Amino acid sequence: NQKFRSIFANLTTVPQTSAKFVNLNQQTWLATGFISKIIADISLVALSPISEIDRKLSCESRYLAGVVCINILLVIGISLIFSQTLLIPVALLQEATDAIRKRDFSHRIAALGKGEFGQMAQIFNTALRDLEEMSVARAVQQRLFPAQQVETGVYDLFCRSITMDDLGGDYLDVLPLDDKKFIMLMGDVAGHGVGAAIIMAMAKAAMINSAELLDRPVDLLKRLHDLIYRTKSRKQRKIMTFQYVMVDTGQHKIVYANAGGCNPYVVKNSGKEVQEIILPGPALGAFKNSRFNQIDISLEQTDTLVLYTDGLIESRNDSGEELGFERFADMLAQRVIPGSRASFDAIMEANRHWRQNQPRQDDFSLLILQRR
Repeated sequence: NQKFRSIFANLTTVPQTSAKFVNLNQQTWLATGFISKIIADISLVALSPISEIDRKLSCESRYLAGVVCINILLVIGISLIFSQTLLIPVALLQEATDAIRKRDFSHRIAALGKGEFGQMAQIFNTALRDLEEMSVARAVQQRLFPAQQVETGVYDLFCRSITMDDLGGDYLDVLPLDDKKFIMLMGDVAGHGVGAAIIMAMAKAAMINSAELLDRPVDLLKRLHDLIYRTKSRKQRKIMTFQYVMVDTGQHKIVYANAGGCNPYVVKNSGKEVQEIILPGPALGAFKNSRFNQIDISLEQTDTLVLYTDGLIESRNDSGEELGFERFADMLAQRVIPGSRASFDAIMEANRHWRQNQPRQDDFSLLILQRR
């Protein structure tokens, strides 16, 4: 066969680098070969039909396509499993974290099974429910506070209580006695949070149920002291400082009683002089047989009476220094100006300046009464 002769004639002792196409018997073949180095005059040629090669390549292609499809399905399945077991739960927990940061305490996480993520979801949902209840409790507590700006005729009064947490332990109240008399009350329960807020609410309830004692400060403090002392236990040892001020706008008479509170200041003549009002007294609930006293305070025209809780005095700056009473008195001398609200804003700004980059460390309340 001439075609075979041509193939053999082109062989060498080195296998050919590429095969040649040969048409034999109406079929195309791939031919390759070499001359033997060991046996003389012997050459070897291998023939492979193209149709068989194509068939095998087609089978291999289908096999590879099947493997690729299976791998794709496996990847998709693993991705779905990974997503369901990790990515989606993590995203839901992140949403819950964002909701807490935004104070959206009504947010809830869907059930995530009984695994670790399911347990974490339950913990988050429990925390969100508690925070939602705290938010409601805060709203209720805020309603216990008086209006910040109180119109009292010849006196200008502004007061505000600022809590460190959702619930605070400072008590602030302004109650009218008659057309010419009103009382101002300020208390500070030791600590803050739920326990302090309960004592604060109890003090508010005691005031509501002690209308007959509102113009008798010593008796009023004694009743409130007995109530708090009776609630003390090994688990609940809260005490409460308390200050009472009764203002007679007709006679310009001011009665003051103190139960362990910070000594108030009278700023006279637009800050030229700051007087400390000293009246020692035990905190409510501290000792079984506590006694309380009252004094009169003189407030001339343009004078300002300042009541405050120790959260202001204990404000710390970046160096860890407390503001202290002396610095606070100097602050009042510089910051008390005409207008109780304007004075309040000026004192708060001075306190923020003192704290530098430090947050508030405790609840604090501030009451400013100016005689026009």
